[in-house]
Amino acid sequence: MPKRDWSEARRKVEREGRCRACAKPHNLDAAHIVPRSRIHGPPAQDPRNIIPLCREHHDAQHRGELELLPLLTREEQVYIVGLVGIEEARRRTIKA
Repeated sequence: MPKRDWSEARRKVEREGRCRACAKPHNLDAAHIVPRSRIHGPPAQDPRNIIPLCREHHDAQHRGELELLPLLTREEQVYIVGLVGIEEARRRTIKA
């Protein structure tokens, strides 16, 4: 199996340089909007499936405590809906 190329996703995080939730400029992770376990292949590392989050907000995302929808660009929203459909996109981006 070929090694995944995360360079574009990582560049996106470096280019933005701040957490989308709190604007902290350090300890940034390349957080997946739709987890890698849900999708396979190139879509998993597509930069439109990645947002920069600090460790604190990335952990909150995994616990389901962070609403992602307000943090996403229109392009990211459209990509995620196309990737997993409207219902799952809603479930993944809106805090219950």
